[in-house]
Amino acid sequence: MSASNSSRPGQYLTVTPAKAGVQGDRHILATLDPSPDLIRGSRRDDEGKRTGLKSAIALAFLLLALPASAEEQPSAAAMAKAREVVAASMVPGSQEQMIGGISASIGQLILSVNPGREAQIGPVVDAYFTPLLRQHFSELSDVPAAEFARSFTPAELDQILAFYRSPLGKKYLEAQAKVQTDMMTQGPTVTRRLLDEAMKKMAPELGRQGLKVPTY
Repeated sequence: MSASNSSRPGQYLTVTPAKAGVQGDRHILATLDPSPDLIRGSRRDDEGKRTGLKSAIALAFLLLALPASAEEQPSAAAMAKAREVVAASMVPGSQEQMIGGISASIGQLILSVNPGREAQIGPVVDAYFTPLLRQHFSELSDVPAAEFARSFTPAELDQILAFYRSPLGKKYLEAQAKVQTDMMTQGPTVTRRLLDEAMKKMAPELGRQGLKVPTY
């Protein structure tokens, strides 16, 4: 699955799953910070720095998602079954797209202190960070797996697994992949329209309170 956005205000940053340094396809769940074009056609350096910081914080929460000590830890058998559910319920291609999105946020962070150096940053991220993330991706998959193992009984996990492995379940995942593509292509347009409508109403009140109206 592939989608590409042009570099203009209101569009999302895009990343490539295979070469995820700084640009390419974008998965709806892959990008940690849905900011406007910060790498291709960046508008302001300070905006890029702020977004790089936000991405780093979000990435830290994602990669360091430690289980709460107060929560009951699932049994090994429950985790094994839950991992099967996670694998079976994943939209085809989404793992590489998630890896690409996380790698892109690292590229953004490095780019925020090295503006205009995309061509050098991408290969470095691809060579050093992306392979490590791919190697340890199962640790990220264990986050939803642990929640599934706590939330469902073994019998319920078997039912969920049976659904995703059924013809109907596979058809659902195929449709979900198309929905994600539609969200990537149509979502920014809808969001921009809503923002334009809301900004017309907010602008007078912002002005009365001495606040500036942002440009985008």
